[in-house]
Amino acid sequence: MEYLINGENNNPISPHDRGIHYGDGIFETMLCKNGRILFLQDHLNRLERGCEFLHINFPGREILLNEINSLTDKNSNCIIKIIISRGPGGRGYKIPELQTPTRIVFSYPLPGNLSDIQKNGVSLEFCRRKLSCPEGFSDIKHTNRLEYILARNEITDPDIYDGILCDTSGNIIETTSSNIFWLKNNIIFTPDLSECGLKGIMRNFLLNKPADNGANAGRNKIEIRTGNFSPDMIADADEVFITNSVIGVVPVIRIDGIEFKPGMTTKLFQKGMKKI
Repeated sequence: MEYLINGENNNPISPHDRGIHYGDGIFETMLCKNGRILFLQDHLNRLERGCEFLHINFPGREILLNEINSLTDKNSNCIIKIIISRGPGGRGYKIPELQTPTRIVFSYPLPGNLSDIQKNGVSLEFCRRKLSCPEGFSDIKHTNRLEYILARNEITDPDIYDGILCDTSGNIIETTSSNIFWLKNNIIFTPDLSECGLKGIMRNFLLNKPADNGANAGRNKIEIRTGNFSPDMIADADEVFITNSVIGVVPVIRIDGIEFKPGMTTKLFQKGMKKI
């Protein structure tokens, strides 16, 4: 792992940083493939939206791109993570009048099991913890992830890759790290995230963006339904898959003991992603 703090590799972080005290910040996690960040502008757009939503001074794209490039020049296949916190501040929740945001850009190695899970799939289970739904947070990745941390650590079986979260009404929302989709009778279902969860970059791409590579549902004219869905509905699915910016599209082969097979729709999306 390598990192830059405010553009330098030996800068300290203030003990008064509000990111440490309150989780007062945002982040993005991106995949660098052969020296190119996939969906770079989408990630930067969401980062900028997050800064605007939280009233944090955005450092500017040129600064971030220069720091990203300095890390990807050393490793052309890696994970890049950007954290922007509000920076140092006094005690209490009130936002200081003068802000000096802290930015950290990390480079991590790729997961060693990435090819394996993309090919063979993963197992999931439902978490007991329910996800709260603060207004406006489904469009940003804030750095306070305590709900996700507690939910993920309910899972103690090493063969279970991740946990599925529901909201307080019992509707499926997402896993602790990914968005979730399932197919039934040639229709793709995925939760409505307008009020809860996180609208992932990969999710938005599969649902909305035109593409010539067969990587998204719109291009392939597959009907998609978003809505409020109970756990019972996914149990009867023909195939299930999860997505995020690092793992891409990964088939789900088991949920709470119910088995699924990687299906043709999942494989179609995976094939299209290889061309991006």
